[in-house]
Formats: sequence, C-alpha cells, structure tokens
Amino acid sequence: MLDAIDEWMELEVLPLHFELRPEKREILGPGRSVGFEAGEHAWFLDLDGSEVSWERGRRGAADADDVTGDLELFKLWRTHVRFG
Repeated sequence: MLDAIDEWMELEVLPLHFELRPEKREILGPGRSVGFEAGEHAWFLDLDGSEVSWERGRRGAADADDVTGDLELFKLWRTHVRFG
C-alpha cells in the first residue's frame, strides 16, 4: 500500500497535471500544506510554491487515520487528485 500511495503522490505532483488541468492550481498558495496519516505512516505536502512537493514519514501511535491541519484545504486538495 505504501508504494502505491508514494507512486500516486509522485504522479500527482508532475507539472504536466497543472498544464492539463489549470484549475488544479487553486490548491497552491502561500503557507499552504496538507498532512495526512494512514496506518503507521504520514505524508506531508508542501503547496506553498508553484508546484507541489511531498515527503513520507512515520507517525506516532494512534487508533484511526487522521488528517492534520486545515481540513478544508485537504478536502480541496482531494477534489484535484484522484487515487485509482
């Protein structure tokens, strides 16, 4: 599962996606970032610049999957990326 999410993240941050779907740029803005967690891992997306960058790390113990930070920004990001 981790490799699949990492591959999805790699594809979704390609500049070509912003050329094909310019409306996706609405997720970018000063100070914007999104973090989400699944299982024992967490992903952090930097949406601050003209393109998206991301990294994966480990998370602390928790019982449920979580989104950290601005939930509305996460929902907006999710409208522009599709898994599957």
